[in-house]
Amino acid sequence: MSGNIVCSVYSCCGAGTAADTEKTTDMLRSNITLQILSMGRNPRLIMACRILQDFLYRHRGQISAMLLLGGVDCTGPHIFTVGPYGSEDEAKQLVRDAITAGITNDLGSGSNVDLCVIRRDGVEYIRPFELGKYKYNKGTTSVVSEQTTKLQVDLVEETVQQMEVM
Repeated sequence: MSGNIVCSVYSCCGAGTAADTEKTTDMLRSNITLQILSMGRNPRLIMACRILQDFLYRHRGQISAMLLLGGVDCTGPHIFTVGPYGSEDEAKQLVRDAITAGITNDLGSGSNVDLCVIRRDGVEYIRPFELGKYKYNKGTTSVVSEQTTKLQVDLVEETVQQMEVM
């Protein structure tokens, strides 16, 4: 791992392709310098972390750099790890959270979370990944009024057919 000073109180070290790691930290240093000039103070370390995450996400794994970002900002000391990849479990949880947000905000979306995991060797369908938990305690929703209407039904046609018995 090689360490690079990003600004006076932030440092970033990384592993991976040396050129990718160096250019990524150079990009971060440039962005942080612009933020310092714009705001007149050091930005929070989480902002530097987000800049790295956005940069690596935009390049979709083409940059081979696993970074460790640390320093002290106005909220205290922090250490972040930033990589171009996430685990499969992290991806499943991210998709689950997105689908759950859709379910809770759209009544027509259903209630269960189903996932499809696509790998090089095939596709795995996980149904259900998570079942909706929509059991409400009695009395949670108040009944404003209750009305029962008896329906008048007329029989129009009745057909009887014989079944074969074996």
